[in-house]
Amino acid sequence: MQDIYEKVFERLLSEFSTMGGVGGAPGNVTGVAAPLGAGPKAGSRGEDIYKKSTATDKKHRSKGKKKKTYTRSVQYYLKHGGEKGRKRTFKENFNIFESNLLLEKTDRLSDLSPQEVLNFLGHLKGDILKDVSFDISEKISGQNTTIGIKGTASGNEYYFALKSQLGKDDDIFDYQFKTRGAAASRRFKYYFKETYDRVRQLSPGEEIVLGVEIVKGDKSKPDYIAYGVPSRQTQVAVFMGDFTKEDAKAMTGSGIVFLTSDDIKKSPAGNEKLSKEVADSLDILYNKVKESLSLNLNKKQFANFIKLKILPDFRKNITALFGTSSLNTLSPIEGIAVNMSSGDDSRFFKVHSEEFENIQQAQTYLYSEFKEPRNASQEKNISNKEFLSYKDKFGNYIRAGLLYDYVNNIGRQRKYKSLGFLIFSFIRQVSEMTHFENTRVFFSPEEFKLLCSKLLNAVKSNHPADYIDVIKFLGSSIPKQEKLIKNYRGKDRHGKPKFKTRIETEFVWHTITGNENYDCPEADQIKNLNFDI
Repeated sequence: MQDIYEKVFERLLSEFSTMGGVGGAPGNVTGVAAPLGAGPKAGSRGEDIYKKSTATDKKHRSKGKKKKTYTRSVQYYLKHGGEKGRKRTFKENFNIFESNLLLEKTDRLSDLSPQEVLNFLGHLKGDILKDVSFDISEKISGQNTTIGIKGTASGNEYYFALKSQLGKDDDIFDYQFKTRGAAASRRFKYYFKETYDRVRQLSPGEEIVLGVEIVKGDKSKPDYIAYGVPSRQTQVAVFMGDFTKEDAKAMTGSGIVFLTSDDIKKSPAGNEKLSKEVADSLDILYNKVKESLSLNLNKKQFANFIKLKILPDFRKNITALFGTSSLNTLSPIEGIAVNMSSGDDSRFFKVHSEEFENIQQAQTYLYSEFKEPRNASQEKNISNKEFLSYKDKFGNYIRAGLLYDYVNNIGRQRKYKSLGFLIFSFIRQVSEMTHFENTRVFFSPEEFKLLCSKLLNAVKSNHPADYIDVIKFLGSSIPKQEKLIKNYRGKDRHGKPKFKTRIETEFVWHTITGNENYDCPEADQIKNLNFDI
């Protein structure tokens, strides 16, 4: 979800930066070029608000000297801020929002300077670099959690915060992280406190901060790489802080396995172990970056150069350079986390592998769409009111109506990242990509073929019931599924059997085995419709 938030706001900033509206020129958004304050509606009856001294409505009559009004577009104010005294740009608001909601973005390769990129690629090539060192570890698909341990006169105190909860400048030892219930699972927190107390008691005032990735069983988490962790086991990789192999051994037990930073460390294979193809690819990428120095690119231009010309080819080589996952050698590596140090300066960044990046790009937005129910207030967006007769608590009837509008090109449903766009784009990407063992797809190849058939049938019939059928099928796999588990609890005093019922949730996604192929004739027919262009 953090990646989605970042991409949404980056796109908004990019779009606002290219909008018109300065000096009164209308922008690209329909209906927003009217003067600020002209003609809005207010109140329960929607009266016009006037800003003239002669206004008949005393309540809305301006007082004193008539103020200068501006006739700039809404885009202008989003980009540049409001009038004097209230001025705050969208970018400033975004930065505040980002800080407040703890959405600090981890640097990517495209955020580095040209010299930093050259240092990194040179290190991978085997170059000896003066005064620059690298600490590289595996990026793991898990629940990123920060743990603070503080010694007191009465024993250790513990603080837990998820990555999404802990801001860049936040103190893990803030009281809120001692009491926050959502941080990590209750079982893990209880186990960690109990076992760490036995391993180490800190002196009063002593503090230790640990960074961990909590990896649960595959069915318990919405991650796109499967590690084969048993359903009743949790693996905890401690990638930051004072945590030794002895600590890991002492704390492992009761279905929880601890790993140290050494267990997930990754080192580049070295030129002598690399294939000529990979070694040549690194040389080419290094030279491309070096040649870019003569172009005098600004920061934004260089970032785009890295994204378009360097990253795609580099991602292909990550597995060859660093191997597969340390948690399961049959699983691809999600990526690498790199700490590059020079003197007192350090730079932390991450790079995704091609195996992970492709499957994430194909599925993340669609997962986000089905993660939460659609709100009934969105019914107004449906053109065909026949869909309202199929109401359900997940709002799937709304999704079906939006898909109908996408196929029939009604309203604005053909726009980029609309629901219909996401579904058709998912089918195109999944059918065209290479699938790697132990990556996870929402559907098996057989189920994917069935999805394509259902969608083709809906397009052909154009009947609401068939669109409902497509959305229900998607909803049966993409979000987490709930099932009731009845456990026998003996007999009551009347001799009748007793059961304790609990709700268990799981993700029923398909894990790739062998060379599975999603390129089917039905998918080709859907791509030929060209709806996602």
